[in-house]
Amino acid sequence: MVHPAVYAVIPMLSLGLAALYYVFKGSPSETHGSGPTHNPRYPNSNTSSSNTSNLRRRRKLDYDDNECQICQDASCNVEILPCHHREICEQCVNAIITKVDRLCPFCRQFIQGYRDI
Repeated sequence: MVHPAVYAVIPMLSLGLAALYYVFKGSPSETHGSGPTHNPRYPNSNTSSSNTSNLRRRRKLDYDDNECQICQDASCNVEILPCHHREICEQCVNAIITKVDRLCPFCRQFIQGYRDI
């Protein structure tokens, strides 16, 4: 028999995993970018630093500035206080404040509140 507390933890885990994905989604070749790197999807290809910068430019064009970085559905309409992160929607920040540990998913600072932007 599954303990009832397990069902309460599942939504928190999914929200936490989504936040972790955005923190760690950059690949090592993008962050360090020195010299050719090996791409596991294409075993015989080498990626130069110029190709890496082209990839960064394409990702920047695909990125929507006003898209919530947690749910990727709603537009960002709040600012987290005191850290001033704005990459989140009101629904997600409310979920963090009421169901999770009240830590900003971007910097892990304690959320004292939020305001509309």
